[in-house]
Amino acid sequence: MPTDPYLLAALASILGFITIANNASIITGPLINSGYRIYISKIIASTSVAVGSIIYGVLMKPPYDCGDPSGIRDVAVTVYLSTLIPFIIATAMKIPFSLSMATISAVVGSSVVYGRDIYSWATSITSLWLLSAILAVVAGLYIYRFLSSISSRLGIAKVLSISRIGVLASSACLGVLLGANNVGFISSISCHSFLPAVAVAGGLAIFFSNITLLEGLFRMVSVRYVSVLSIQLSLILFTLVATLLGLPASLVYIQVFTLVGYRLATLLSLGFRELMLRVLAVWVLSIASSIMASMVLSIYINLTYVR
Repeated sequence: MPTDPYLLAALASILGFITIANNASIITGPLINSGYRIYISKIIASTSVAVGSIIYGVLMKPPYDCGDPSGIRDVAVTVYLSTLIPFIIATAMKIPFSLSMATISAVVGSSVVYGRDIYSWATSITSLWLLSAILAVVAGLYIYRFLSSISSRLGIAKVLSISRIGVLASSACLGVLLGANNVGFISSISCHSFLPAVAVAGGLAIFFSNITLLEGLFRMVSVRYVSVLSIQLSLILFTLVATLLGLPASLVYIQVFTLVGYRLATLLSLGFRELMLRVLAVWVLSIASSIMASMVLSIYINLTYVR
């Protein structure tokens, strides 16, 4: 099926825009909570995401061989649509949705139908995510304890000053990694043909996202700078490793297990356990819907093209 490159670029940019908009609060929330103005927080986040996307997005490995550009376009447009369609439906029904897991699932589903070899890529992601879940719990526990022990030896004024600077630095670093990994992954699906367009869309998404103080999962933890900083350092650590390996990482996924470790260092409440179950349900729904959508679309495109 001949695929218009402009359509492919548009779909990639839309998905990049939505992905960053959904993750914007992970960067801007801690900045706003640390006392930075909203517009300053947005500028820092937008710039870091765009820079990370353009410079480091190419580190992300395409899921399949890019030797056949025309064939890749059909797979790529199927992946983008198979992520966007369930997301739009879920949003209309006000059901939470995981874009990162949905996109990976769409790659798997469409590649099976199109006969693309992604076994090594899928195996690497599975291994990385399983290991990250375990290590994120440990990191969340010990990084928080380490920072808490340091803060207890310093005066409150020094803790506030150092932590505020630390949140600024870690947020900017996290923005670069978010752009490199998440935007780079979306771009890699179409073999990085439209990386600049997707990078610009990701950067602009920050300004159109709904920013609130420590939105989402950050609301489950103390708003003390040490707590936020410990979570951010864990996110930076695992996103950096995933990006250097060229594999996609979900910041929400890592954040969840980091928060488990953080809660073990404090107190794991019943409400927090219920949140984990809801997040797990979202992941299962996102994976199942995207795999189903990608396989149906792939079969439909193949049958239509053959006819």
